[in-house]
Amino acid sequence: MLRDWLPYFSALVLGSILLRLLWDLVCWFRQMKQVVQRNLAIPCHRCRYANPDFNYLKCTVHPVTAFSEAAIDCGDFRDQAHTSPYNPNKSSR
Repeated sequence: MLRDWLPYFSALVLGSILLRLLWDLVCWFRQMKQVVQRNLAIPCHRCRYANPDFNYLKCTVHPVTAFSEAAIDCGDFRDQAHTSPYNPNKSSR
């Protein structure tokens, strides 16, 4: 009698393990999506004060918080594409 139920029981156990692995994979993708969105919210790579060469300073204004989550709402953020009348290399419009 037990041998009749063994294939069904094995299929049920295997299916539940596969379902759990699939659920863990979906949760991992959701978590990675949140991490990527949070990292993309850090505007330092588009700021004119940021230094892409990390040998000296990451940022001339806020070197401690540069390229971290604390820099998301940086009040000194200036876009690199921002034109200024004080910069003779860029045209002001």
